[in-house]
Amino acid sequence: MGDWMGVVVAVAIGVPLLLLAVWVDARRRRRMDEELASAPLRGDPRVDALIPGYVTQEAVDALPRPGGSQAPPPGPAHGVRMGFGHLDPDFATDGGVAALTDAAVLMVGDDVETMRELLGPLATATPERPLVIVASAFHPDVLASLKANRRVTHLPVVAVAANPAELMQLQDLVGGEVLSSADLKAGWLPSGAWGRALSWRSDMASTHVVGDHRPKG
Repeated sequence: MGDWMGVVVAVAIGVPLLLLAVWVDARRRRRMDEELASAPLRGDPRVDALIPGYVTQEAVDALPRPGGSQAPPPGPAHGVRMGFGHLDPDFATDGGVAALTDAAVLMVGDDVETMRELLGPLATATPERPLVIVASAFHPDVLASLKANRRVTHLPVVAVAANPAELMQLQDLVGGEVLSSADLKAGWLPSGAWGRALSWRSDMASTHVVGDHRPKG
C-alpha cells in the first residue's frame, strides 16, 4: 500500500511539473523565434523605425517569370554560336530568350559556392550594362538567390554554366580573364578581367555572342 501511495504522489507531483516545464520551454522558444524574426535594434531611433520586409520563397515563386510570357525578340540570332545556354527560364528577358546589349561578362573557371563571391560583381549590374556570369557551376543556393533577385528586383543578370574549353572560347570572343572563385573571395576583380559582349542572346540550349575582343597582332 505504501508503495502504491508513493507512486500516486510521484505522479501527482511529477506530471504538473512536466507540463510546466513544457509550457516554459514552448514560451522560451516562441520568444526566441520572435526575436530572430524581428530586426535588431541599432540604438538610433531613426534607424530602428525602419522595419525591413522579408520575402518568402513562396512569395518569390508566386511572382511571374521575368519576360516569360512575352514573344521572343525579333530578328535572327547572330554572332558566334556556343553550345551552352542560361541555367533557368528566370534569366530570360523576352519569351524564353535572354537578349542583352553591351553586357559585361564575368568568367569563373570553377564553382561559385556562395553569394558573397558575387556581391561585388552584382553591384555593377545596371539596365544599361547587364551582367552575364559564366562559371563551371553554381551552388544551388547561389542559383536560387540569383533567380529570386531576377523575379523580385529584375536584376539584369544572366547565369550560365560552361566547361573549361567553352570558357576559353568565350574569352577569345569577349576578352577579359577567367578568374577563380578564390579571386572573387579575395575581392580581386581588376578592370581587365571583365569581358564585353556587344550582343548576347541565349536560351536554355545555346548562346550567340558578338564579342568586343580584338586579338593582338
